[in-house]
Amino acid sequence: MSCFFSFNKDLSTKNGFANNSLKRMGEERDKVDVDSLYRQKNTRYFVLSKSQQLIKNLHPFDALFTPEEIIILGGQLEEAYLLGFDENNAAFFALSVPQRDKYPDNIQAIDLRAITRSGLLKHEDLGAIAQARSLVLWHQSHCFCSNCGKKTKVIDAGYARFCPSCERRHFPRTDPVAIMLVIDKKGRCLLGRSASFPENMLSALAGFVEVGETVEEAVKRELFEEAGIKADKVLYHSSQPWPFPSSLMMGFYAQAATTDIKLNDELEFCHWFTKQETRQILENTHPKGFKPPSKMAIARQLMVGFVENY
Repeated sequence: MSCFFSFNKDLSTKNGFANNSLKRMGEERDKVDVDSLYRQKNTRYFVLSKSQQLIKNLHPFDALFTPEEIIILGGQLEEAYLLGFDENNAAFFALSVPQRDKYPDNIQAIDLRAITRSGLLKHEDLGAIAQARSLVLWHQSHCFCSNCGKKTKVIDAGYARFCPSCERRHFPRTDPVAIMLVIDKKGRCLLGRSASFPENMLSALAGFVEVGETVEEAVKRELFEEAGIKADKVLYHSSQPWPFPSSLMMGFYAQAATTDIKLNDELEFCHWFTKQETRQILENTHPKGFKPPSKMAIARQLMVGFVENY
């Protein structure tokens, strides 16, 4: 298999939800005096209501809220989780506020997938939004200890929960996913779709990494399980945070050892495409009307890399 990239390139910077510039503090979170930050004038909040993102209808659209705006929305500042600090040392938090039937005229609640498809927000904001969304949704589903069932409390500025009953610590989870574009010896790539995809959209194959499994093993297993294709070489491309609700997509190219497609129940369509046909899909000019993944998806970057570099 040809080498698709050199080590002086960070291909992940082109993926959606990448380029989060906030200083996360890491090991220093437990030393941060968050109580002193909640109401500072330059503190800003990314806000969810249920699983929807709140944005302000400005030009351009804005996903950041001041402490005063949070109070108007009925949010509790002390329930926010610290994301990090910007280059001016302003603190950024993630917070959930009560759902409403109607929000103030300049605010709307919108699904994050719709935001990314429409390009409403600046690309550089989406990485922090992914961090905020994943963190808020994790806290919403982990209020109780998985060990003893008792209620847990927030610690480390929002990056852990602690159970006072059994003294167990719980940390935000990220689900690893392998996504792969397999290429055969004729220079064709394999694309498929599940029934849940938008009409005519094709993508690379993907699946969760299982316990006790390397990501490379997951690539080969998923290819065989979903399409009956065996692969003998795997090459890493890049990764992408995917906040639906909290996955880490790890992208690979794979070299096909077999080419006969045998679909399982997960895919409704799968086919080999030449480089020219893949280019047509990316440009929305394929004669059969096939469409590419969203520009935010790592699958699209794998397809672009195949067309441009293979």
